Amino acid sequence: MKNIVLVFALALAGGNVALGQRDSSYYDPGVVSLSKRFTQTITIRGIDLEKMPFTHLSEVLGVWVYGAYSNRSAVSYVVDGLPVGDVNGYSIYDIDEIVLIQNAGALLNTGGLQQEIVLIRTKRGKGPKGINFAVQSGMVSDTGSSRGRVRWYHNFFASGYRNFKHVSFGLSANYQRDVWPLPGGTTVTPYNLQRWRLNGHFAWRPDAHNEIEAAVNFVPQRMESNGDSLYKGYSYRGWNKGSQNYWLPRLRWHGEWLRGLSNDLEGRYLGSTYRERDLSDAGDTIYNYRFKTMYFDTVHGEHVAVREALRYALQAGGWRISPAFNLLYEHLSYRQGAERIDSSGPQGVYRSNGASAALLYGKGHWFTLVPAVDISYREVLDVQGGVERYYQPHPDAKAKQYYPFVTATVDVLKMVRPRCGGSMQVYGSYAKRRWTQENNNYGQQYESLADLRGGTAFLVPGALSAGNTIFGSISNYFPNLYRPDLADYWVWEVGIGAVAAGGRWKFNYNFERRNIYKMVIIPLPAGTGVAYSVGYPNGPSALHHFSVEATAGSGVRWEWRSRLQVTLLRSNLDPTSLRIYESAVTGDKYPDKLSWTGGWVNRVRVGRLEGGLDLLWHSGEWVTPNVFAGYWWVKAVEVFVEGRGMIRNTSPTLMDARRYYTVGGKFTL
Repeated sequence: MKNIVLVFALALAGGNVALGQRDSSYYDPGVVSLSKRFTQTITIRGIDLEKMPFTHLSEVLGVWVYGAYSNRSAVSYVVDGLPVGDVNGYSIYDIDEIVLIQNAGALLNTGGLQQEIVLIRTKRGKGPKGINFAVQSGMVSDTGSSRGRVRWYHNFFASGYRNFKHVSFGLSANYQRDVWPLPGGTTVTPYNLQRWRLNGHFAWRPDAHNEIEAAVNFVPQRMESNGDSLYKGYSYRGWNKGSQNYWLPRLRWHGEWLRGLSNDLEGRYLGSTYRERDLSDAGDTIYNYRFKTMYFDTVHGEHVAVREALRYALQAGGWRISPAFNLLYEHLSYRQGAERIDSSGPQGVYRSNGASAALLYGKGHWFTLVPAVDISYREVLDVQGGVERYYQPHPDAKAKQYYPFVTATVDVLKMVRPRCGGSMQVYGSYAKRRWTQENNNYGQQYESLADLRGGTAFLVPGALSAGNTIFGSISNYFPNLYRPDLADYWVWEVGIGAVAAGGRWKFNYNFERRNIYKMVIIPLPAGTGVAYSVGYPNGPSALHHFSVEATAGSGVRWEWRSRLQVTLLRSNLDPTSLRIYESAVTGDKYPDKLSWTGGWVNRVRVGRLEGGLDLLWHSGEWVTPNVFAGYWWVKAVEVFVEGRGMIRNTSPTLMDARRYYTVGGKFTL
């Protein structure tokens, strides 16, 4: 605790938070750079999410993006140019901008899943120095039971930054406590999460052509619950305790050696260790018998990524030709051990029924090489294409694996009227690559932060208890499971985007089609000689997304910003696949009836008053994820009240059963 207080105090002395993606003309989703001007996107300001209580970013994205289909398993994040295992190591106060990329080229790293790519740009301080404080606290109740108790949510944040001519630095500290009230009985300690998020940033600019940046993200956290209950002769006592340390240091060198030639060399190390201990003790006073089970689970993962990005821009008249070279190296290793001990017997007398244990470990590394070229003409046309060369040193891998991608955009309005203030762009993109286990995000569970909605869950208790069998050790070329019988993964997208009235009106339509694969671990009964089975369902999916954005008001005295979006998503699974796979597929499954999902976002400001109302719906159900009202007391001080999940028309399937009632404030110097 003393170290945490020291870091917090240093933050107030001067500094900002985290490494920020450079403001350039390209989006950087990992291994492919895409022109900002000609890429179809959905953009969310971090400031629009600051008042919403959440521990996982996907819990608040749905209303802005793809409705009920923007769940935690359907989004993959890239922070400041490098993919991360879990974006939730950053507080929302650390985040400047959130961008969902609607382009097939950005989806190369999603493997065969239905994941979308979301880019996060972290904040940098503006001006010579600054200090920021934020606080939010309130009640949490459970709508799932009338006997659920009210508990407390807290979120405290402080940061500071200092910018000199050649040096910038900063620190931030965030403490967050989330809770899940348990219904009924006598609960000693409700299921709760206590998370610290500590971020630091340092940048050195020795001259006008070079910049060296370093950043570190450290998240220590713990989860626990402790309770007991008694109902008609049946008693239960149990506790759960989990802890995790999550490290993410990063280093980057940006250089501009010649006119038009730029280079970015960056690397990261991610290390995560998660430990969990569980006890379940149940008894029946009528039959004088008790059952007790204990679980022990430890997961440690390490992920190293190094990326070299070289780009050259040549301009001639209105034409711009920009060849690029991207090389990404990744190394991943993990180790997981789990143990289960069962006991039972008369009250007060336990007999050991047996124990089971499992150990899973592995490692692997691979290279991704992407040469590409981008050709554009003024604000009218952009064509980009390239080849992804994937290499993995594995005995079953092919010697050559080359996969193309191409994207094209034309602004038909600028083509007819070059000087007009509006825009109407037509988009198209296609990408293809080999299905491999690592780009199926198989390793993400070892890089993620555990929270109240899920922990490590790879070796489930049912797998460990099958006949009290000790599985022993399982070793593999993780993640080098190569399947030559699988078809290539492909995705293509088309869309149209229109902007009018100086940006006050925006319309967006996007159609995406891809084939999907999903790996599922299935525990097999004891005596089969195999610990688990791997299944590979496949089939195409189709997504339609429409959105309209409008801004009204002078922008000085009052302003109203509104966004309405609807989404349809349907998948056609292989009929030979097992039904268990369908739970892993997002959207509607053919031949089920199509359902609509979407969101409506509103932000209003009148003088010093501001407010917001968000609505999320799917198939006849709706809920208000966010309702707030705020007042700017003075220019740098705001106070507000907020409610999450306050109003809903049916059972809580769009969001969990909790309601939040919070108050908070923000202070900036």
